[in-house]
Amino acid sequence: MSVQKLISFPFVNHPIVTAPPDTISDYLNILFSLAERFGDESVTEKWSKFHSRFSNGSNGKAVAPVLSDDDLVAKIRKFISRWPFFRRQGLRSKTLCYALVCDILFITAFNNVHQAQKIIDYLQNVVPKSYQNKIKQLTEILYNDAPFNPAFDSVKTLVEYWHLNLKFCAKPLKRILMTGTTSAGKSSLINALLGKDVCRFQNAVCTDEVKKIYNKPFQDGIECSVFSENFAQTPLCFIDTPGINAAQFPEHHKITCEEISKGEYDAIMCVVNGTQIDGSTDEYKHFEYIAKFQHAKIIFAVNKLDDFDDDINKAIERVRVSLVKTGIANPVVYPVSAKAGRIAKKMTLEDKYAAYEADFAKPRLRLSQYYDFALPESLLSHCGIAGLEKIIAEA
Repeated sequence: MSVQKLISFPFVNHPIVTAPPDTISDYLNILFSLAERFGDESVTEKWSKFHSRFSNGSNGKAVAPVLSDDDLVAKIRKFISRWPFFRRQGLRSKTLCYALVCDILFITAFNNVHQAQKIIDYLQNVVPKSYQNKIKQLTEILYNDAPFNPAFDSVKTLVEYWHLNLKFCAKPLKRILMTGTTSAGKSSLINALLGKDVCRFQNAVCTDEVKKIYNKPFQDGIECSVFSENFAQTPLCFIDTPGINAAQFPEHHKITCEEISKGEYDAIMCVVNGTQIDGSTDEYKHFEYIAKFQHAKIIFAVNKLDDFDDDINKAIERVRVSLVKTGIANPVVYPVSAKAGRIAKKMTLEDKYAAYEADFAKPRLRLSQYYDFALPESLLSHCGIAGLEKIIAEA
């Protein structure tokens, strides 16, 4: 998988945001032309996010067409020669030159040292001699973890973001495939786990295709980037699949089964509707299909048990017995309330936090007691979300 899905963009506190509109426009024009010259088709998405983020600062000016070789060299030299003007605008000399180096390497050569060297060789033939050694030093800091030089303090944040991304992408990616019926609350549970409303949720068809939602090392202001605290600094992908019992959309079950058959995940989380504890024929046929893929860890999350009037312990046991009959060996079944989880993370109904906290602290709804490890005393633990987060992180 491309690391592009996992990296965050270095937008927060970027030095270009304080530059005048014409300077931002020139900066983007140079960056775009360099990206077109040295990048491949994969840079389009990265570049478009840079443009959408910073083009407002250029008063909405469209980026000029790609510059010819001669025009690009001339524009870079003219841009750098304006540093006395930048200093009057509150920018340190060479700041935007260093930022440009960081940005073009990020867009076109983040994990490609060979490509980075081509770009550096090009820039060193274009910029004045006073910049050449510094550009080489900056590249060593980015790619070879050379000691940080205070000369680059003005782009220190960009360097820190670079290394956060590198460290994050070096870790193994955990992939969790989510499946369940349309009424089980799968999307709501994903949102509660993420701590953000990324998936549409209601008792209807909300997911009609496979969607992959990735964790990232830090929030970049572009999209959902950082999941819950328990997933911090853990490369993670939730694979959201269509509900398996939408009668009007029989192709959804086929799409989900095809995704499961690929085996490209570390664990499967099946979300079961706790208000329909005995399940449906479609649901248990689906579990029989899942039983063929026990090479991966399979977790059964029984959701909505706060709306369940019967004995929760007996309900969990009924689910476990039914799963054994479908061919699931030693099924792992945990109760959870996605609704309470969203309240615990203060995503919704914050005025009801105290009431939910009191309800889930009671013995009947203290879902944390059904997890086989200790959890801290909190609504997040008692509603089962903290337990599921721990299980996912260790999958």
